[in-house]
Amino acid sequence: MAGKSLQSPVTLSQTETRLRDTIEARRGALLDDLRLHVELPTGGFNSAALDETRSRFIERLEALGATTELVPGDAKPDWLPGGSGDNAPPVTAICRRPQAESTPKSVLIAGHLDTVHDPEGDFRELHIAPDGTTATGPGCVDMKGGLVIAMAALEAL
Repeated sequence: MAGKSLQSPVTLSQTETRLRDTIEARRGALLDDLRLHVELPTGGFNSAALDETRSRFIERLEALGATTELVPGDAKPDWLPGGSGDNAPPVTAICRRPQAESTPKSVLIAGHLDTVHDPEGDFRELHIAPDGTTATGPGCVDMKGGLVIAMAALEAL
């Protein structure tokens, strides 16, 4: 069996195919969205960039029918680096969409908006490899990229 895949091809339902095609049609917009969020310098308690990032996601979630509650963040404890209380903790946005009676389950999507990267450092931009298969940038492969993907999925659904 050398050289043969043990996995059989996956057959998508009509709904899954339609969702895949909807997301694929937005490829360029998704890359632009990723670039926008990766290049907002949210490291180092940069409150202006954090506020902008939060506002952009809130606006899109509210367009999908969510209501938003802003909750003050908790200060870092003194024993953590940067926990001296010098920086005001960022606000947490809790966005909820009323659950339909026909929907038996809820889904929680949670994430953070900040990165550990210095807003004034050299690592501030999204870079795409020439073959188009690899992207790097602050938050690209963890939360910023994950939130862009989650938002795209919610909008497609």
